[in-house]
Amino acid sequence: MDDNQSSSGSENFVSSNVQKNDVIADDYLAVELINSGYSGEVWRCESKSCARVVAIKVMYTVGESVRATRAAHVSALLKNSSSVDASFICGLAETVFHLRHPCLVFELYGMNLKEMITKENVLPLPLFQIKAIMWQVCNGVASHTDIKPENVVLVDDQTTTVSDISPDGAFYNKNTCLKNVVSNVQIKIIDLEDSVTSPRNLHFVPGTMGYRAPEVYGGVGWGFPVDVFAVGCLTFEIFTGLSLFPKTDDVREYFFCMERLLGHFAPGQAQDISEMHPAIFRTKTRVPKVRGAAINAKVRNKLLRHVADVKWFKKSINQSDAVEFISMCTAVDPHRRLTIESALRHRFFTKFSRVKLN
Repeated sequence: MDDNQSSSGSENFVSSNVQKNDVIADDYLAVELINSGYSGEVWRCESKSCARVVAIKVMYTVGESVRATRAAHVSALLKNSSSVDASFICGLAETVFHLRHPCLVFELYGMNLKEMITKENVLPLPLFQIKAIMWQVCNGVASHTDIKPENVVLVDDQTTTVSDISPDGAFYNKNTCLKNVVSNVQIKIIDLEDSVTSPRNLHFVPGTMGYRAPEVYGGVGWGFPVDVFAVGCLTFEIFTGLSLFPKTDDVREYFFCMERLLGHFAPGQAQDISEMHPAIFRTKTRVPKVRGAAINAKVRNKLLRHVADVKWFKKSINQSDAVEFISMCTAVDPHRRLTIESALRHRFFTKFSRVKLN
């Protein structure tokens, strides 16, 4: 959620003021900075009182943070929700304070999916591992609004080395290039600060560049289908290592790629978007078209190269049910998109309909 805007203009953004070896809330020793983003820093910490290792997100804000309060509220709601499996959610253990900064304490897990995807010699994953990861994400995704590889972590990120993997996922002991394989694909979904229990107004922009649904970029209002769109993007990226869409906040550039990858916008949808962005579409034609000529030639060529790469990688997936699943999750029209419930019933997940993880 690094590129999101704050939902509250009253929050006072400053440094987190945490240094290595600082003690947070008289108990947690700050050992290592894991990550930093728009709203705070995540530290690996050791508890002095119970000898456990945790992850603590130290919010940049001081006082009572809106984002920290929301994360705690949503975490509690999801634990008791009938629409989401809480076992796939990284729940909040407690909220403490450090120099008036709210600090969210979580259990520490392994690497996130972005780190896994970019780890040397890991992709392509065996098909059953991809299905298992995405099945868990779909079960735990309800109302997250910012699904992306960085917000899904492996419970245990140990890898094992094998010499080769066949297309059906079988391991062979051959003297070929060694390959890293994730030993355990159980996941947790993290970062609940922007999760919602009902769709927000247009002033709240959900998601992260490259994973945002077109209705978000179009400024025409949005709902929970934004999570399904992100699921489709994430599925493609785990298969290929490539982002399905470019990470751009320029609406025209984004729609230019989307039109070439997903097909044309419906007339009604283009008309609604044109009320917010009047220069995006040529709407007097029978089928609305994005005004690609208005994009800088150098940028347009870069976007076209991305589109060509995506099309090539999409063919390389060679799994018709997976390609169909990605396409149905990323439908331009949110009303034609899969719901989470129908996504879980899709033939892509046939063998995982009754999986239970401890």
